[in-house]
Amino acid sequence: MGVCNCVYFENINVPSCVWFEGDKRNTYASILAALFFFAGWWIIIDAASVYKNVLPGYYVCGIVGTLSLIMVNSISNAQMRGDTYEGGCLGSCGARAWLFVGFVMGICVCDRIFWGTLFPFHENRLMTIGLE
Repeated sequence: MGVCNCVYFENINVPSCVWFEGDKRNTYASILAALFFFAGWWIIIDAASVYKNVLPGYYVCGIVGTLSLIMVNSISNAQMRGDTYEGGCLGSCGARAWLFVGFVMGICVCDRIFWGTLFPFHENRLMTIGLE
């Protein structure tokens, strides 16, 4: 006996989701990254709507992080290898430079967020090291 003894559900055939066939690691990673991205912007917008004294530096970190995400994800493997068409100004060298700038922007945003959250506590002497 199953959990549901209904006769109505015995002949229902639900097809499997196309997203999860084959190698599922990239799909799960993409879904998780999208959820984190959505949650981050949701928290920023919620904090801005509730608390009116949110510093503009926090918005800039989110905007530059979004630009970095778009820059990194706009380059394909074929563009990195040089397998694509030869048109355009810079070719695969330009794609590599674009990807490098996107990664640098992402790392700078991570650094700014780290120091942007710790510096106000240090400035107000709320965080002590214990060596005073």
